[in-house]
Amino acid sequence: AIDTIDWVERLIWEQVADDAGKGSIAEIGYSNGYKLAVAKWEYLIIRLDALRTMRNCGIILLGHATVKKFNSPEHESYDRYQPALHDTASAILREWCDEVFFASYRIDIRKEKSGYGQERALAVGGQNRYLRTQDVAAVSAKSRLDLPAEIPMVWADYQAAIDEQT
Repeated sequence: AIDTIDWVERLIWEQVADDAGKGSIAEIGYSNGYKLAVAKWEYLIIRLDALRTMRNCGIILLGHATVKKFNSPEHESYDRYQPALHDTASAILREWCDEVFFASYRIDIRKEKSGYGQERALAVGGQNRYLRTQDVAAVSAKSRLDLPAEIPMVWADYQAAIDEQT
C-alpha cells in the first residue's frame, strides 16, 4: 500500500526539478516539467507491476480527493471529487488501476427551524463509511468488475463482492 499517492507526486516533482537544476517543477518552461514527470510515473507503475507479479500481491494506492470543475462535452460544467493529482498523473493511474474507489461517510441532511421563519440544514450521521465503485456526476470512480455501486468500507464486504464475480 502507498499512503498517499498524491504525496508521492510531490516527491516525483521534486526529483524532476532536481534533475533539471530547478527549484520547482513549475520553473521548467512550457509545462515540460509535468511531461518529464510522466516517465517517473511510468517507472513507478513498472515497478509496482513487477512487485505484483513477483509477490502475487495486490497493490493499494490511497490518495486524497479535491473538488475540481468537470467540463462535460454533453452538459454544463459542474464540480466533482477527483484525485488530488495533476491531470496527467491522474489519467495515467486511473488507466493502470483495476479499481478506483471513492471513500465517503454516510451523511443525511436534516432541516430544522432556527427561528424567525428560517431553516438550517444539519448533517446527521458520519460514522458509517462506504466505497463508491462507479463513476457518477459527484465522484470519479471505476471498477473493471461488475461491483455494486456502493460497498460498506469493510474488507469482508469488499471481498464478498469480488467473490461474487468469480
